[in-house]
Amino acid sequence: MQEEEKRRGDFILLQSGWNGNWSGGNNYGIEYALKNGAEYICLLNNDTVVEPDFLNALVEPVLKDKKIGLVGGKIFFYKTPEILWYAGASYIPWLGYTWHHGEGKKDSATFSKEKGVDWVTGCLMFISREALER
Repeated sequence: MQEEEKRRGDFILLQSGWNGNWSGGNNYGIEYALKNGAEYICLLNNDTVVEPDFLNALVEPVLKDKKIGLVGGKIFFYKTPEILWYAGASYIPWLGYTWHHGEGKKDSATFSKEKGVDWVTGCLMFISREALER
């Protein structure tokens, strides 16, 4: 299990030397980032296609309101990019039931408003150091 760090311009590629699956890989990267002074962390699945300015939309609310510690973004189906997969989510704890807002619907202004949600998908999330440490 050889760990390796490679620098590519402004990016650092981490190789753990082991298969930690989704959670292990994310935790490995988060731990590295926090040890190296990161104030914010963006988790993004490796098979996700993003708009060039996607990060701006995630950073803005967190910088505007320090009480916000976690932000997610709208996610569309790859083969039908006009159809939403995720635009926030809700959870009913006593039923153990969760659902995505907007899933299967065409995008509209309804799904473009900032709002509080019960949970954010791990496919795309922007997290402050403070929220992680809490």
